[in-house]
Amino acid sequence: MSGIMSEAELHQLRMRLHQGERQKAARGELRLPLPAGLAYDRAGTIVLNPDEEVQARLHLVFVKFRELQSARRVMRYLERNGLSLPVRPLLGPSPHAIV
Repeated sequence: MSGIMSEAELHQLRMRLHQGERQKAARGELRLPLPAGLAYDRAGTIVLNPDEEVQARLHLVFVKFRELQSARRVMRYLERNGLSLPVRPLLGPSPHAIV
C-alpha cells in the first residue's frame, strides 16, 4: 500500500512542477536552453548568436543543404572537410556554453 501512495505523491509533485512551467510560459518568463545559433540578449529577447564563427558555420550548412539537397550529404561534406557543428551541451563542466 505504501508503494502506491509514494507513486501517487510523485505523480502529484510532477504535475505541480509541470503546472508551474506552464504558468511561467503563459507569463512569457520561461527561458529554455536555446540551440547554438541563437542566444538571449541583455533584455532577454532571442537573437542570432553574436559569435561570427557560429554564424558562418550555420550559414555554410544552409548553403550546402540548398546545393546538395540532403542533410546526410551535408554531414558527409562537413566530415570530409573536418568541420564540426556548433553545439550547446546541457550537461558538463560549463553547461550552455557553445562548443
